[in-house]
Amino acid sequence: MHIEAALLLATVLVATLLVAVGPGGEQPRYFFSLVPTLSRPYRDLIPNKMDPQPALNRVLFALRVLVAASFLLHGVPKAIDIGFAVDKFMGYGLPGFLGPVIGWIEVVAAMALLIGWRHRLMSAILGVILIGALVTVQLPAGIQAGLERDLLLLVSCALFLFSAPGSYSLRGSH
Repeated sequence: MHIEAALLLATVLVATLLVAVGPGGEQPRYFFSLVPTLSRPYRDLIPNKMDPQPALNRVLFALRVLVAASFLLHGVPKAIDIGFAVDKFMGYGLPGFLGPVIGWIEVVAAMALLIGWRHRLMSAILGVILIGALVTVQLPAGIQAGLERDLLLLVSCALFLFSAPGSYSLRGSH
């Protein structure tokens, strides 16, 4: 569970950086517009303007790594331990064969998202899996650990649907 907590914290930090850089990089927010109370002598030590594109590329890559790591962390056990996956899905009232199938889809889509290949399609697939997990597992159990992780992953997948993969990707597009 410590790995999930670290992934959640890292996702929150990456999302915070996205806000600081600005959505899509077209309207960057400058650091000191976010912290207006900093005194003038310290304000002059740090440049006020920054080129948002390199930072945005790094942030998108970091977010892709975190999302892929989370899906691999949960997908690999379902993909390789068929009995575990079948029992788990049947325990949720779902057909057992879906367990390993979903596991393999998570693994393949996470790897493709990691390298930036067809990132919009892969994030849509992972988003549908997350919506299914939220509806069948998280919401019936009430508010519990894992709900916030799935919601953050869903928001991250939605972000990938509406953004380019960045320069640190297979396509290398902006």
